[in-house]
Amino acid sequence: MSTPDAISIGLPLWQALHQRPFIGTVIGRFERACNLADPTGRVVVLTLPSVGEGPFSIVLDSARFSDLALGETAYISTQTLGLGAWRLSLCDTQCWDAALLVLPRQPISGLICAVLDRYTRWPVLPSQATDIEAAIVQRLARGAAALRNALEVGGPLAAAAQQLAGLGWGLTPAGDDYLLGAMAALWLLGRHRAAQTLGQHAALLTNQLSRAFLQAGAQGHFTAPWHRVAQAIAHNDASACANACTHISQIGASSGRDALAGFSHVMRTMSPSVNSTTEQ
Repeated sequence: MSTPDAISIGLPLWQALHQRPFIGTVIGRFERACNLADPTGRVVVLTLPSVGEGPFSIVLDSARFSDLALGETAYISTQTLGLGAWRLSLCDTQCWDAALLVLPRQPISGLICAVLDRYTRWPVLPSQATDIEAAIVQRLARGAAALRNALEVGGPLAAAAQQLAGLGWGLTPAGDDYLLGAMAALWLLGRHRAAQTLGQHAALLTNQLSRAFLQAGAQGHFTAPWHRVAQAIAHNDASACANACTHISQIGASSGRDALAGFSHVMRTMSPSVNSTTEQ
C-alpha cells in the first residue's frame, strides 16, 4: 500500500493536536474518506481532494481507504500521521481555516432565493415507505416546524434541537444533517448564540460522527462546500450558489440534501429579504 501525501489539515484539528495527540482507530472506510475515532469521542476524517477540507479533516492527495482494516490503530500529532503502513509527515501541511464568514446584513437576491427554494421540500417520504419510515418522516417534519417556529417567535431552541437530534437514517442521521444546515445558515446570518444552542443540545443525543460535526458547527466551523455556498451568497452569484448546493446535495445517500433543507429553511425564514430579526 503506497503512502499518500497530506495536502491540508483543518485548523481546529491542528490546534487540538497541539494540546493532545490523537490515538484512535478506524471506525469506517469508504471510497473517498476514512473515519477515525478515539475512546473519548474525538473524530478525525481522512479525505481525498474530491471531498475536500473540513474542521477535523486531513486531505490526502491519494489513498485506497479500502485497504485499511476496521479497528486499525491511528496516531496523529502535529508532525506525523501513522496509520497501518503509512507514516505521513504533517510538518509542512497547509492549515485550512474552517471558520465560516458572516454575511453583510442585506437582503439576499431573488435569484439566490430561487436556488434555495429547490431544497425546501423536506422531509420526503421514501417510495413504498414502511410504517416506521412514515412515522420517522412525520417526526422529522414536526421537529423542523418546531425549529422554524422557535427561530421566528423566540421559542425554546434547545427543545427543537432535541426533537431532531439523532432522528432518521444514515451514517449521520437526517435530523442531525438538517440541524447542521440550519446552523450554517444561522452562523452566516450572525445568529451565533442560536447556532451554538442547537449544536450543544443536539450533540448530546446522537452518534459519534454527527456529534463531531455538530460540535464543530457550534463553533462556526464547517466543511469546504459550505464556504463555497457562503461566498456565492456574499457575492450574489446565483450560478455559483447553485453549483455549490449541487455539490452538497451529492454528499452521502441523503445527508447533503437533508442539510440543504435546514440551511434553506432558515435562510428563507431569517434572512433580511424575508425578516429583519436580530440575534437573540
